[in-house]
Amino acid sequence: MSRETYFGECFLDNRVIVVEDATLIRKPLVLPAPDLSEPRSFVHAPIAIEERPTGVRSAYSPKGPAWACRPAGRSSSPTGDC
Repeated sequence: MSRETYFGECFLDNRVIVVEDATLIRKPLVLPAPDLSEPRSFVHAPIAIEERPTGVRSAYSPKGPAWACRPAGRSSSPTGDC
């Protein structure tokens, strides 16, 4: 495990990592969720016992960030999949 991925950074630094737009990330994406090939947003949260990380809980979304979505009838998001 290393800080070269967001997952590793979350575990090693014992801190929550929130990525609202995965199209802008600079680190490699490591997916423990094989059913989602390319998430648009994700969060990693450490699981800790007495301040010592023991695991990571991750959640992924195929949708983009809420700020990128537009109401129906207006211009669409950059990828049109919100």
